[in-house]
Amino acid sequence: MRGWLMIVAILAAGSTYQAGLNPPGSFWQNDDNHGHMAGNPVLHDTFFKRYETFYYCNAISFLSSLVIIIFLMNKQFYRHPKRIRVLKITMVLDLFSFIAAYAIGSSRRVTSSICIFLLVGGVFLYVILFALYYTVLRNIAYKMPGVKLCRALRSARPSPFPLPPAPLSLLEVDPRVIDQS
Repeated sequence: MRGWLMIVAILAAGSTYQAGLNPPGSFWQNDDNHGHMAGNPVLHDTFFKRYETFYYCNAISFLSSLVIIIFLMNKQFYRHPKRIRVLKITMVLDLFSFIAAYAIGSSRRVTSSICIFLLVGGVFLYVILFALYYTVLRNIAYKMPGVKLCRALRSARPSPFPLPPAPLSLLEVDPRVIDQS
């Protein structure tokens, strides 16, 4: 699982870095009479609030991707449940801010933006419902009367795939046969 998380974090860091270097709408190519200067982002001058939201969502996604990469580089990090929870929260923050930056910077038309925001809202809703469903089911399962007994039996039983006894050669005598007589 560590490898997959590392791949996702590296891809998110790379794409957010690229989006920071080349923001949606690109840059003004020439100075003009309207106060636009060459090299400034077009989205910044035309839709300032949208650019600002894109900028912060993209920056959060980039930084959280870097934090995830640093966490995963330490093999001892994910041996403790609290640290795994921090990693999960950081991953969710990374992906949600990545999706939000994409939704904000993807289109300037209102109809396309509405469709993208509905899609993003559906993803958010799915993740929240999945987390609630998983949490509720886990809590119900832990409160069931047989759970403690099953855990005790599971920890007390031997391996599910025990090794067979070593084969006896023809010259050896099986000690079980001697003890029974």
